[in-house]
Order: sequence, then C-alpha cells, then structure tokens
Amino acid sequence: MEINAGTENRIITKKNKPIFSLFLIIMLCTCCTNNEKNFFSEFQSTNGTWEVSDVKKFTFDQQDTVTMYNVYLQLQANNDYPFSNIYLIVKTHSPNNQSYTDTLQYEMTDETGKLLGEGFTDTKTSKLLYKEDYRFTEKGIYTIELEQAVRKVEEIDGVAELQGLTGVGLTIEKQ
Repeated sequence: MEINAGTENRIITKKNKPIFSLFLIIMLCTCCTNNEKNFFSEFQSTNGTWEVSDVKKFTFDQQDTVTMYNVYLQLQANNDYPFSNIYLIVKTHSPNNQSYTDTLQYEMTDETGKLLGEGFTDTKTSKLLYKEDYRFTEKGIYTIELEQAVRKVEEIDGVAELQGLTGVGLTIEKQ
C-alpha cells in the first residue's frame, strides 16, 4: 500500500509540474511587462505628516517625444488621514524653462470614510491618474513638483501639517 501511495504522489506531481511551470512563466512575463511599461517611478516618504512647505520634486530625463504616456500621482495614506478628499498643486517644469501649474482634487475615502487604494493593512496606496495619453514635446530634463493644498471648510489658511500621509510618488508609464 505504501508503494502505491508513493506512486500516486509521483504521478500527481508529474501531472501538476507542467501547470506549475506554465504558471511561473506567465508570472515572469507579467512582471517583466509591467517593469518595461514604467518609464519613471519614484516614491518619497513624508514620515506620516505632509507639511505644506514640503514640496516633493521628481526630476527625470525624457528623450522620447513620440510615445504617449500616462502620468500617475501616488499617495500612501493611513487611517490618521482626517479628510475625505485631497487638494494638490502640481507644477511641471519643462526643459525650455516653461512651467505649468494644475490644481487637482482627488477622493481619498468612500462614502463610509474607508480609505480608497490598494493595500492589505490600514495603509493604502492610491494611484491617481494625472495625465492620460500625454506626450512630452521636448527632449531634456523635466521636474514635476507636488504639494498639498488642503484647507478645512470655511478656513482661509491651509493645513500646515497634513496627518496620515506617509508617502508621495510619481509614476510615468508608456502606453
């Protein structure tokens, strides 16, 4: 009986081996494809509080003026984040010294107050679309600056220390 049980285990293993190998190949291809898609990706810590004076700067060299890209802002927040949304100011500095400024608003929680984003713990990372099908028109060094511009309702001054944000990132993906 023990011999048969061992034989059955070997047979089952041999049957599953091609499936397992195929699974590994698919996973490796998927991982490599995603990495090739990323042109630029950087994440910076805020140590749990994003101060209004802490402007996050992301600098990269872009030599491709043909390919279309999606530009994402990434915010990592935990349950200490006190608001349902966030306001951001994004400044793009191009190689010819021109600057463009956008003021953006993103939802950070659902209607019940639960943080949006990916993650298995109380910390969630939101990947927020900033520019879709964007083409860089000039070759050279670009800098994208990101700052928080959150204000409490009926207050003029912004929140000096925004609690609950642990990191800020920028990802640029090829289409």
